[in-house]
Amino acid sequence: MSVASWRIKANTLLTKSLPVDIIRKSVETSVYNWSVLNSKSVFEHKKKKCVVDRKNFARKQKLRLLHLYRQKMRSIVYNLETNDDFAKNVLENNVDLENISNLSPCDINPSLWFPIIEKRESRRLKIEKLNEQLNERLFPKNEYDNGLFKCDSCLKKNTQHVSFQTRGADEPETTYVYCVDCDIHWKA
Repeated sequence: MSVASWRIKANTLLTKSLPVDIIRKSVETSVYNWSVLNSKSVFEHKKKKCVVDRKNFARKQKLRLLHLYRQKMRSIVYNLETNDDFAKNVLENNVDLENISNLSPCDINPSLWFPIIEKRESRRLKIEKLNEQLNERLFPKNEYDNGLFKCDSCLKKNTQHVSFQTRGADEPETTYVYCVDCDIHWKA
C-alpha cells in the first residue's frame, strides 16, 4: 500500500471522529509532514555515514515514511475515538493542529497518564530521600578530615571518606570519598 492510498484511508478513518473538513485535513497534513520530517532525519544521518545504493535508499525511505505515517495516524485515530476530551479539544481548536503529531501521550490523555507520572515521581522522590539518608550516615556533614583526599572537580581538600570491606578478606578495603563543596562522590 502506498502513502497516497494510506492518506485517503486516513481521511476516511478521521471522518468518523472529525466531521469538520478543515480540522480533518489539518490533522492529516500535520501527521504527513511529521512523518516526512522524521523519515528524512533518520535517513540523512545514515546517508552521511556510508555510501548507499540510491534506488535501495529511496525505497527504504518510502517504507519508513509509510511506517511512521501509519503508526502516528493509527495512534491519533484511536485516541480521537476513545478519548472524548481529546476529541473535544481538537474540535474546539484547543490543540495546535499543526503540532498534533508532536503531542506526548500525557498531553493527549492526561487522565490516564497522570497517575502513572505521579507514581513515578513519588518513587523518584523516595529514592532521592533514601540516598540523602544514606549519604548523611556515610558522610556526616560536620565531621570531615581536611586534607586526606583532593577533589578532582574543585581541587579543594574539603573531603570526607569512609572505608568498607566490599571484597574478600585478602583484598584491601574500598574507600569512598565525598567532596563537601561539590557534593560529588567517588571511589578512591
